Amino acid sequence: MNVLVKKERNIGLDILRILAMFLITLRHYIGYSGIAETLGFSTANGVLANVLSAITRVAVNLFVLISGYFLVNSTFKVRRITKIWAETFLYSITFFIVGLLLSGEKPVLSNVIFAIFPVISKHYWFPVVYLALVAVSPFLNKMIKSITEKEHRIIVVGGAVILSAWTTVVYFSGVVTGGSKGLLWFMYLYLIGAYINLYKEKIKISSVGIIVSVISFAVLVLYAYLSQKILFLKDFQINSDDSIFCLIISVVLFVIFLEIKINNKNIKSIIVAVSTSSFGIYLIQENCMIRSYLWEDIANANKFADSWNMFVVPIICFVTLVIISFVCEKVFSLIYNKAYAAFEKIIVRVKKNET
Repeated sequence: MNVLVKKERNIGLDILRILAMFLITLRHYIGYSGIAETLGFSTANGVLANVLSAITRVAVNLFVLISGYFLVNSTFKVRRITKIWAETFLYSITFFIVGLLLSGEKPVLSNVIFAIFPVISKHYWFPVVYLALVAVSPFLNKMIKSITEKEHRIIVVGGAVILSAWTTVVYFSGVVTGGSKGLLWFMYLYLIGAYINLYKEKIKISSVGIIVSVISFAVLVLYAYLSQKILFLKDFQINSDDSIFCLIISVVLFVIFLEIKINNKNIKSIIVAVSTSSFGIYLIQENCMIRSYLWEDIANANKFADSWNMFVVPIICFVTLVIISFVCEKVFSLIYNKAYAAFEKIIVRVKKNET
């Protein structure tokens, strides 16, 4: 007799997804204002800004690791790609209009093009690379299932050397590998996430792993300090997303959060709701009409440089974005599901007519 067992959702990775999106929000808040370099390490706020800036470097890595973990055992569906594209398009158009209304600016032709064609333009970079990753995921999965655990481990270790450690010390290596925003890096992170899923019983974070990740974080902070004093150090990719130090921290955090369990159903439902809205949070704050309005006019960190409010503001921004994205996710999903259902009916009718 076949018994269907409902697979329990990994709430730890939902929490990690939320953390990653908060770190991306914090990265935009600190990065667009330039507050970390403006204050340097001369004030308490400056030190904290630089420390937080260092940890935000792992955010995108975490998202892709999560994708590799889940997609390795999933069946490829075209609908997954069309949903990402549709969501990106709907957020792009909606918040382009919202941005125009809030700012009172006249639309610029380039921004109109960005809004209408968010995937093929330079409006968003992450959805473009992520869509490419999802498109090639069936081939990656086929390769992964055809190799042994040892071969998979060799690829992961070899990739860490070639794509991460090498790019950390050789400045122009990003030209060859595509850098941290390239498909090759995303594919490599996918392979790591897949490896952790398939062989998780063999993976444990020891005290040595924790110590190495703490040292890696210390290196990132030290680099932030030294690069502000010694300018030529900026030519090195020590704090790039694909640096070996960021990779180590990303993997260690991933494995730690993988083990988190929460039994309270109400808390779990809230976490899942926020987690499923995380992509929208990114699309809102990176919209070409919202970005400057949000990070320059409303939440410019330089306005709060002398106050602890400097670190309260990004939290308020994140919570606000979560609420907006949650509502939008419900509305956009309804629109997409109805549109997709109508499209499927048209396809069925066409096939019937052909026969």
